[in-house]
Amino acid sequence: IAWIKGEVRLKEDRFLVLENGGIGYEIFLPSKVLGEVFEGEQRNFWIYDLIREDAHNLYGFSSFQELSLFRDLISVSGIGPKTGLAILDKYEPGSIVGFILNSDDCRLSEIPGIGKKMANRLILELKNKMAKKSVVFGNIGQGGYGEPIDTEVSEALVNLGFHLNEVKSVLNKLSGCAKVE
Repeated sequence: IAWIKGEVRLKEDRFLVLENGGIGYEIFLPSKVLGEVFEGEQRNFWIYDLIREDAHNLYGFSSFQELSLFRDLISVSGIGPKTGLAILDKYEPGSIVGFILNSDDCRLSEIPGIGKKMANRLILELKNKMAKKSVVFGNIGQGGYGEPIDTEVSEALVNLGFHLNEVKSVLNKLSGCAKVE
């Protein structure tokens, strides 16, 4: 199953039931997509069909690019469909691609179920694939999604009157994850 179009018959916390041809399909969705769906409306979803010995689950996405990113994420050992959805719940697809391209393990490790070790594995295993996807998602890197946190911090400090060389010197000495609030 690659694509399903039908009427939303039931909406729950993590899934919906979509009727197509008299059959109700239970489809798990990222919460952002699920939040935009209403019972009774016609919708269509790109589908990832996961068949296991003990389950047959459908995962739905609003775009082929989102589905493709989900497939890449769950191709990494230790990342299952629930964690893949959690990643897509936390950040926009373009941001995820940017975080991987910029080796931003700090942002990736903020996702429930993803620690530093798993974030680094995602970066290591997906960096080459994400370089190709950056064209599809666009707006990644300088001034776009996934911009490294030290760039945000340095711009803020320069705007407050600090010299760029001083800011770079201090940021180079810092280690670990910093949060901008």
